[in-house]
Amino acid sequence: MRGNPEVIDYLNMLIGGELAARDQYLIHSRTPNMKRDDIVTGEDVVTCLKADLALEYHVREKLAQGVKLCEEKGDYVTRDMLRQQMNDTEEDHTYWLEKQLVSDDSKLVCELMIAIGKNWEI
Repeated sequence: MRGNPEVIDYLNMLIGGELAARDQYLIHSRTPNMKRDDIVTGEDVVTCLKADLALEYHVREKLAQGVKLCEEKGDYVTRDMLRQQMNDTEEDHTYWLEKQLVSDDSKLVCELMIAIGKNWEI
């Protein structure tokens, strides 16, 4: 099954908005010591998914450390925000990536990547 080109274009536009919002929030935060982690890219669909999953595991570990720090410092509001973000990471992003890597549906992911302009092989 191929995605509808018009729908894919619309999804790409939405992603562009999300990226712009992220950048704008970082600029508005004016936090000079904020640094982005290194980016690891894959050469094909499977290595891309593995790199994304490794990043999600890394994010989850950092969030868990943040939850612990907030509990030690008595900042329960921030702790709850980090817990929610950790749940989103585990229940949404990580879960989906893990399922893709063990699924026979990897071809569907490849077809989606091809549909949005990436010519990757499995």
